[in-house]
Amino acid sequence: MSFDEFTLLSAIPRKPDDPVRARRQRLAANISRQIDMLSEGNPSKSRRGRWFREIDGGRVAISLRYGKAELELAKGKFAVSCTDRKEAIAFLRAALIDVEAAKFDQKLEAAAAAIRDRLRTRSSST
Repeated sequence: MSFDEFTLLSAIPRKPDDPVRARRQRLAANISRQIDMLSEGNPSKSRRGRWFREIDGGRVAISLRYGKAELELAKGKFAVSCTDRKEAIAFLRAALIDVEAAKFDQKLEAAAAAIRDRLRTRSSST
C-alpha cells in the first residue's frame, strides 16, 4: 500500500480543550453516575463517590459536587431533600438539563478557581 497520494502528518492536530466545556462535561458525567447509583436495579454496594445520603426513613439528601466541593444551589443552600430515590433521580435529571444549558458555568468556574488556589497554596508551602 502506498501513501504517496495522501498528506501525512506527524500526529493528529488537537485543538486546545475549552475549559468551560470540559468542566460542564465532567459535571454531567458525574451526575449521570449518581443517577445510576440511585437507580432501582443498581443497589450500588460501594458508598465511595456518592453525593447522596438516606435520612429520616427513606428520605434522600443530595448535593451536586465539583471535585470535593458542594455547589451552591441557591443562596446558602447546598443540598436538596427528596422524599425518595425517584425524586432524587428527578432532581438530578433536572440538574443535568441545567448543566447542559450552561446554567452552572459560573458556579463551576468558582469551584475550579478554589481548587486552583488550594493547589497553589499547597505547592508554594512545600
